[in-house]
Amino acid sequence: MKIKMFQELRLALVVAVSIVLVCVGFLIVISEQRTGADPVTSPETISSVHVATVREDFFPVVESIRKVYEGIESLSFDGQVDIRIFSGNSQTTGNGSIEYAAQNNRYRYETTVPETLQQFGLMRDVETLYDGTKYYFFDKEARIVSFQGTEEVRLPNALPNPFFLQLDFLGNDDDQCTNCKMRLHDIKQSIRWPKRSSTIDVVSSTIENGVRHAVLEMEGGTVDDIEYKFRVRLVGSESDLRITEVSRLRLNGTPLVEVVFNDFRPVTNFSRPIPHRIEVAARNPDGSIALTAIYSLMNFRMNDAAIGDSFAPTFSGAEKYWNSDTKSFVQN
Repeated sequence: MKIKMFQELRLALVVAVSIVLVCVGFLIVISEQRTGADPVTSPETISSVHVATVREDFFPVVESIRKVYEGIESLSFDGQVDIRIFSGNSQTTGNGSIEYAAQNNRYRYETTVPETLQQFGLMRDVETLYDGTKYYFFDKEARIVSFQGTEEVRLPNALPNPFFLQLDFLGNDDDQCTNCKMRLHDIKQSIRWPKRSSTIDVVSSTIENGVRHAVLEMEGGTVDDIEYKFRVRLVGSESDLRITEVSRLRLNGTPLVEVVFNDFRPVTNFSRPIPHRIEVAARNPDGSIALTAIYSLMNFRMNDAAIGDSFAPTFSGAEKYWNSDTKSFVQN
């Protein structure tokens, strides 16, 4: 059977059972050290709230977070990823890496995955680039760069971009647009957010020692004919609520994916702290862990004009260039 991993293409990861991941993907966390991710018992608990009341209380909070991210003009970071694939009583581990840069509608994303994981079906080392005029895909193993004059919205990479996992509920990656992964400018023009935001409901809301723990749910979509909804956990003071967990659940509440965000740190030129440790995992239908990944992010730069130098169409090690528009190889 197969597991669709963190690939931006619909590539299969063959393990014991079938599970779907989308890039943000279908992910569920396994860490026992989840900052703000566990519910707190408190007398100030909202057990059920009408949707209209919920929008009044929590829609402005989530929307204000989206608005802050909407103001990002440029971004870059890199990181390491610890990946574990489980099959029966055995597991296979490996360390991958990521590099990302974006400025307005331009972006460059590079991922590397060890051979030990590629043999399970994970995409090999690739790089995608959109420089504002052309879209490029570099297969490092084949040493071939393919390019075309129109942007490809279905973005192929072995690992989902961790920066956007906090905003998975803004995304469009499901059966309506398979592998349509979020880009920086999609935060400003989220197709699905207006409708999803109108369905926000409160699962619970507690306050302990001045810290609020709120769990919201909203409409999701369908992926591989499985209907899902989003669950979002907010933790913090009333003036600084942070998204600490985003989940995708079946409609009956069975978890498909959770992503937990930890190690929040300030970043220059940005008003909100950014999570530098992101823990994800995927479960099989029987509830057992199928795959986990822990991202450790570093070297964040935000709204830095120098990031604009990151989008030259140069690819170290490339030997052939394929023009997808003319369907022919060309000289570099």
